[in-house]
Amino acid sequence: MSAHWGSMRACLHGFRVYRGVQFMAIVQFMMQSFAMRPLPVCSMPHQPLHLVNAVLRPLRATRFPCRRADARLGPAGPESKAVQAAQAGFFKPVKPTTGPGAFADTTWSVYLKASEGGGVMFTVELLDNQACRFSDKDDLGHWDCLDRKVMFDKPNGIFKDTLVFSAVLQPPSVEDNRAKLVNGSVERYVRANTTANQGAVEDGYVPFGTFGGYMLVEGAE
Repeated sequence: MSAHWGSMRACLHGFRVYRGVQFMAIVQFMMQSFAMRPLPVCSMPHQPLHLVNAVLRPLRATRFPCRRADARLGPAGPESKAVQAAQAGFFKPVKPTTGPGAFADTTWSVYLKASEGGGVMFTVELLDNQACRFSDKDDLGHWDCLDRKVMFDKPNGIFKDTLVFSAVLQPPSVEDNRAKLVNGSVERYVRANTTANQGAVEDGYVPFGTFGGYMLVEGAE
């Protein structure tokens, strides 16, 4: 009789061991499915409840972390868009204030005031190949610079004569956030004995007027 009960206890013990191993195998499979580091399957017949909770709690908390965080944030409103725009401006590369990098691929609004006569306004694009394009002329000019000084010529600027502009770059400041061209002077290249220059005895540059300008920034109001 005792042998019979002993065999039954052994069977029950084996059954509990089998169920315990089977349960931990299921937990291990769930952990692997969610890319979590699995725990080794324990061969003990009974697993403590706190161990099971320790396994399942992080699994429930991290099942969909990104989607839950997005739901808490909600749709982007005007304030968040303003913050994003400010962050984009904060990390925007700063343009150099000297040398070719300060002038290449920029557009300037220029006002020319002749010494004798009126004035005229136009825009000039300083292209990255050191050519320049004007809003009121089809002919391309040429530009060059030294430190903060820039010079560009405008073919057929007046009576088929070339006008040469030179100025100094004034970088943006707290008071004025626009880059400017200041102390600008304009010279006219005259040719002697032509209909437009009947008083000139030799070819050369003569003073013509002054100018100033400011950089046009894309998207600025």
